[in-house]
Amino acid sequence: MGFRDSANQNVKTTGYPTEKNLDMLRQIVAASSDAGDYVLDCFCGSGTTLDATYSLGRKWIGIDCGSEAIRATLKRFVTGLEIYGDYVEREEAAAKQPDLIEDKGEKCPFRLITSEDRAADLQKILAELSAAEETDAQLQRSDAR
Repeated sequence: MGFRDSANQNVKTTGYPTEKNLDMLRQIVAASSDAGDYVLDCFCGSGTTLDATYSLGRKWIGIDCGSEAIRATLKRFVTGLEIYGDYVEREEAAAKQPDLIEDKGEKCPFRLITSEDRAADLQKILAELSAAEETDAQLQRSDAR
């Protein structure tokens, strides 16, 4: 099949330890659903299945109870991915792997539903990601000068 292991190769990921290869999940989603269908991922982890689903024109529902999983999924949808792993042929491999935000030219819309006891955790994660996104925007503006 020729798919790279996202944890050990030069690919864009969230850094979540059990993250799967995006191209492999796109192939699975494409083979098992049609455009406009809903795809349910009950243990969404880093959100790779959700990313594959969205990029193929499907709707998705992602569920996870772990704070780190929620953080990784939100990172994917709010700030985008980073390159991890070995750095052999870094520029060439990275250029072939657009992330969700770059690929669609817009951010994937999503809604968070949580219990009252987890709401504070989610607010904190969103605030951290928003601050990181603002810092990235400021760095990009300063690079353009």
